[in-house]
Amino acid sequence: MDLKERIRWNENHKLLTNIINKPEKHSQAIQLFLSHHALLHSSAIDDSSVVTLVDVLVKNLDEEINRKYPVPNSDTKNSIVWHLWHIARIEDRTMNILIGNVEQILFSDCWLKK
Repeated sequence: MDLKERIRWNENHKLLTNIINKPEKHSQAIQLFLSHHALLHSSAIDDSSVVTLVDVLVKNLDEEINRKYPVPNSDTKNSIVWHLWHIARIEDRTMNILIGNVEQILFSDCWLKK
């Protein structure tokens, strides 16, 4: 994400914060939320040419770096991979169970075994 894209992200986030509780702006809030949400996933998911925040984050991370906590911190020793896994699990639960009322992806197509 370059500076121009980050500025647009921040402006859109402020807009979303202002309209999310306004029923007359519901459709606009949904579209804005979905566009922000898409930037939090790899562009490889939908073969998008848009570089996402995840693309930038993991671009130069190798296996060794992913398996470490990036900064000294006495409160945690969990790796980058551990944090990414838990973020994905939270999204799987909230979006599929609470929002979509469907089975978690983890439990479909034998993902847990994989």
